[in-house]
Amino acid sequence: MNTKKPRPLQLERLFHAPAEKLWQALTDPVQMKKWYFDLPGFRAEVGYQFRFEGGPPGRVYVHLCEVTEALPNRRLSYTWRYEGYEGNSLVTFELFPQGDKTLLRLTHAGLETFPSSNPDLAAGNFKMGWTGFLRTELPNFLRNEPVFRISRTINAPRDLVYQMWTDAAHLAQWWGPIGMELSVLKLELRQGGIFHYGMKGPNGGMMYGRFTFRDILPPERLIWTTSFADEKGNAIRAPFSDQFPVETYNVLTLTDLGDKTRLTLSGCPINASQAELDFYRNMFDSMKNGFGGTFKQLVAYVRKQRN
Repeated sequence: MNTKKPRPLQLERLFHAPAEKLWQALTDPVQMKKWYFDLPGFRAEVGYQFRFEGGPPGRVYVHLCEVTEALPNRRLSYTWRYEGYEGNSLVTFELFPQGDKTLLRLTHAGLETFPSSNPDLAAGNFKMGWTGFLRTELPNFLRNEPVFRISRTINAPRDLVYQMWTDAAHLAQWWGPIGMELSVLKLELRQGGIFHYGMKGPNGGMMYGRFTFRDILPPERLIWTTSFADEKGNAIRAPFSDQFPVETYNVLTLTDLGDKTRLTLSGCPINASQAELDFYRNMFDSMKNGFGGTFKQLVAYVRKQRN
């Protein structure tokens, strides 16, 4: 007798998006509706139960599910069965960050428990359905989400460039828009730590910003969320518009080129409305100019340090 347990269905795809962005797509009901199923009120909480309808043309199946695991930006699992039919299965989404990209692995286990007499519930149909979601629907959705990217090559080794981003004394000399005087109010270089800074303009006016570090991999990568802030470090709306996203997710990647370093910064809004997403996309030219000026200051400061 063959008692070997059937292998679960497993699919993988590499997305040019941070894990937090994918997590939102997998758990935010507004975003899920655009590429997955309409699950109003969905919550990524263990024990949360939900149901929805779906199936091939002319037939409707009521899906019954319950969240069994929810590790933000890492793993989401929920049971998956059908009302009126035997069997129960488990769907798991796993996220593996790879720089400014993320590998998504989907595993659907327990398909063999569904009635073999029903061709709609055959493993091949599940593979076709999940492939459509991962190869077409989700990529198309993410492609329409605004992601800002800018790169520069710095004539300095990677270790030195990394120091420019992580040492308060260095940051004070180059970070921020041209013409602004930067003061570092707090710098906690650890996961969950805060970089709170003030920027004084030529007219004496003050603005504040804040990083919250999500991941630190010296000297290769920094990941943080950023926002405008008040003098106490609380996130606030941008002073120039109430349509700019309150928070953005940023990935800095430093690529070792010997005596040079390739710097790549990418960012995208999180927890943003459609109006905020559109506004952010329309800001790309302005952001390129702003970061272009900031990176000119970095290049000049690095040159000064090496002389």
